Amino acid sequence: MRTKLFIFSLLSALFLMVACEPQEPKQTLPNEALINTIILSLDSTPEQFAGAIAIQGFKEAALYNFSAYSYWSFTNVNLNSDSDYTYTQRQLITIIYKGDAINSITYDCYLNEEKSPADYYRLFSKKIADIGYSDWHGYYDDPTNEETMINNIFHNKDYSSSKTVSNRKELYSNISNDSLHNPNTVQYFLETFNYTHSKNSQWAGRILMYSSKYFSSGMDEDHPGKNVKDITLSFSLDRIQ
Repeated sequence: MRTKLFIFSLLSALFLMVACEPQEPKQTLPNEALINTIILSLDSTPEQFAGAIAIQGFKEAALYNFSAYSYWSFTNVNLNSDSDYTYTQRQLITIIYKGDAINSITYDCYLNEEKSPADYYRLFSKKIADIGYSDWHGYYDDPTNEETMINNIFHNKDYSSSKTVSNRKELYSNISNDSLHNPNTVQYFLETFNYTHSKNSQWAGRILMYSSKYFSSGMDEDHPGKNVKDITLSFSLDRIQ
């Protein structure tokens, strides 16, 4: 009987030790609710989309109507402010639509204030992967010519000169916070994939983190110009016709 009581007491003590041991906090994506809203709203009307992201704190930034398509953008900050803080905290969502059908959604945010943009990218990438997709491809590079990078990645969507990876883990292993924060270099990390929404609409997706550098002119002697490096994350979904 005493043996049974001893074993029970020992197991209880071990259980309490494990329960009381501090657990490492689980990392979560800061804007996970917003990303969920974007994904769930893919087949909504533009007005429904605007209402959904308004709940997440976004308001209209600009609206342009052309003969074929309309461009509607939303932001989380006051665009009339000149504050550097406002600029680096800005998030921007743009939809391109025709009639009641959204054809493209792009979400952009600055990671300048992130201590570890590598961790942020990993969390964002994993969030999108958990949603599920097919035909995944991964690319990265540390180009010496920033203009060439912009033309290839943004305008031409030509990734032939990029370094390729076989999976997300390999892509993550090439992301260095030291390199991203280095004011003398530029980098990009890119994933492309196809996504099927719940109503069977097909979308071409892209996650891109890239850095760019420029000289910011000062306003006066008290605010001289300085070299600036932006780190931007861009997530886009384009409807496959």
